[in-house]
Amino acid sequence: MSNIDDQIAKISRHIQSFSENTIQHGQGFTSSTPRGQGVRPKVVENKEHDSGVVTTGPSLSTPVGLAVGDTLPLPDRDIITNPQVNNRKSIGPKQESTKNQSTAHAVSSGSNDVKIKPSKYDGLTPWMDYLSHFEMCALVNMWSERQKGLYLAVSLIVQAQAVLDDLPKEKRQIFSDLVFALEERFAPSSQMELYRVQFKERCQKASETLPELGQSDRRLSNLAYPTAPLELRDTLAKEQFLDALVDSEMRLRIKQSRPKGLNDTIRLAVELEALQQS
Repeated sequence: MSNIDDQIAKISRHIQSFSENTIQHGQGFTSSTPRGQGVRPKVVENKEHDSGVVTTGPSLSTPVGLAVGDTLPLPDRDIITNPQVNNRKSIGPKQESTKNQSTAHAVSSGSNDVKIKPSKYDGLTPWMDYLSHFEMCALVNMWSERQKGLYLAVSLIVQAQAVLDDLPKEKRQIFSDLVFALEERFAPSSQMELYRVQFKERCQKASETLPELGQSDRRLSNLAYPTAPLELRDTLAKEQFLDALVDSEMRLRIKQSRPKGLNDTIRLAVELEALQQS
């Protein structure tokens, strides 16, 4: 019995010593499963119903067959899955390239919206009048100098379109070159002299109303003196309107009223004509 008790006590001391060494070194019992071939860790899912995000990850407990400190094998499923991200439509490289090209074209060429389309120019109407109309359209549409040249070129028809044939190909899209060529063709300096003669000799016709006479004087003043200031052209048109009146008494009474501009002069002339007819 004493031998058996001694063996039992010896075995107890060995077990106690082995347990103390295990606790001291932080190692536990390992199974016969080889390292790196452990069982897949248990996955714990935490669902957040408000955000719709499902988070998965390995449990905190050490799986069977792996010792503490071993590298856990990655699970087959994603660690974080987001249904909103997974449901997005994938954009192919061709679509992305087309989108980038269209964006770059819009930035380089400026605004492509045409709010007001300029009218066509046939060369029969006064060039300075059309140029004023075209420049206002370009201002509203916020065109660049290159866009102004392109739109002016495609707006030319009939006689005015022949100007493009006289220009080199590299100058047909340049706005300043187009304006210079059109002025030389349809508003030369010699023609301005002709407009000045017509302006000075303008007289009221028998069937012509006072407003029609005033508008004709304004137009001839702009054609005869295109580079003069606006106030000077208005003053010249007012003086010519008074000189063109047939009724000398009306002319005298309007001059005594000292009108400020052509519009004021036309208004006074219409009132005096109405009084005379009444």
